[in-house]
Amino acid sequence: MGKDKRKWQDYTYILQIAIPLILATGYLAILEFFDRMFLAWYSKEALAAVTPASALALTCTSLFTGILVYVGNIVSQYYGAKMEEKIGSILWQGIWLTVLSGVILVIISCFSEMLFKMIGHDGALQPMQILYFEIITKGAVFSLLTTLFMSFYASVGKYVIVGVTIVSSMFINVFLDYCMIFGKFGFKEMGVKGSALSTIIGSAITALIFIIYLLFSKCRKRFHITSAKRIDIKLFQHIFKYSLSNGVVFFLDSIGFTLFLLLIGRAGVNELAASNVAVNISNVIFLPVFGFGMAISIIVGECMGKKDAEAAKRYVRKGFCLVYLYVIPVCLLFWCVPELFVNMFVRNLATGQRETIMSVSSDILKIVAIYTLFDAIDINLTSCFKGAGDVVYVMYATVFANVFLLMLPVYVLVLRLGMSIYVGWGIFALTIIAMSLVYTMRYKSCKWQKATLVKPELI
Repeated sequence: MGKDKRKWQDYTYILQIAIPLILATGYLAILEFFDRMFLAWYSKEALAAVTPASALALTCTSLFTGILVYVGNIVSQYYGAKMEEKIGSILWQGIWLTVLSGVILVIISCFSEMLFKMIGHDGALQPMQILYFEIITKGAVFSLLTTLFMSFYASVGKYVIVGVTIVSSMFINVFLDYCMIFGKFGFKEMGVKGSALSTIIGSAITALIFIIYLLFSKCRKRFHITSAKRIDIKLFQHIFKYSLSNGVVFFLDSIGFTLFLLLIGRAGVNELAASNVAVNISNVIFLPVFGFGMAISIIVGECMGKKDAEAAKRYVRKGFCLVYLYVIPVCLLFWCVPELFVNMFVRNLATGQRETIMSVSSDILKIVAIYTLFDAIDINLTSCFKGAGDVVYVMYATVFANVFLLMLPVYVLVLRLGMSIYVGWGIFALTIIAMSLVYTMRYKSCKWQKATLVKPELI
């Protein structure tokens, strides 16, 4: 009876942490879904322009996003080790990292025109792509702040503020997106520009709510927030050493997928639009799995802070059960009725375009259904490794996968030899399947248990 009770307590604890994080990751997916749907209604060209521009902006911000997410992992180990007085200093180093990241991204935005000329998409799309990319990168500091605070609050058990803030911001952002794209409720019609501006405004509102809560909640005193503002060089270096590896993982995953979309974009507007539709649908359905992954990472961090590796492994196993309860039905829907999802994007297109995009997107979703079953393994196990501090291994594995299993084969087969986009998507699926085997072997070796992020002497 005692074991059964603990089993259900474990599931409850995972869900308690995961649900707000699912809302947070799902929030991004839902915003992207509505944004792309509104743009598809606005014009086919707007959708074709924004998706690769958004992917490139995500690639540029992904390094910094990965760095700031991992600050939360470091916090979770100190929280598990009951070193709460040291957490404020860690958070402030993350804030200074956010400021530095924002400055770098503003500099990157100055090269937007050069970047999109090098990519070589349809000339009619380039002005929209440049405009969108510039706005998103210049305002990215707000989304980075949101990422930092979301990761921080989740790591110290403040799940409710994460969930409430994200849900509130989601409604505001979707409303602004609709108004600013189409010019509704007194707003000027701005199309692609409105899409980018609404994203930045929504992120700024979210970050502001998180900051206000920090200033007026018990967290300020409990974690010594106000007395730890200075830059601590040794602590900054320690955080940067580990979080940079996570940033590289985010960056390589993002750039691999971005290059993949950009290569497909050279096949034509319809092919790019069809892939974009499939990507946006899969993101909405699948990004909540990242919420489970973040929860596992935080829980493993707490367990390793307590030096309880067996508890960490127990939570990983139960995390798999919860993830697959969600993933398997989704994959069945993608395989059996992909048209149900695609139709929401193509219903306003001309008949010929609608049929082409419907057919190609539906076929791609079937490939997505296959690799999603294995991607769930990748996300859960890499989240476990990151929570334990074994992030350098994840970085090396990601470099290998993206360069040798994904980028080079896609470049040769799709770009050089002119094979179809289905070959490209097949390579993408095989890469994910191969890495699920690599990560499973690493997990069973138990080498990840030897890592630690707690360095009390630095603070």
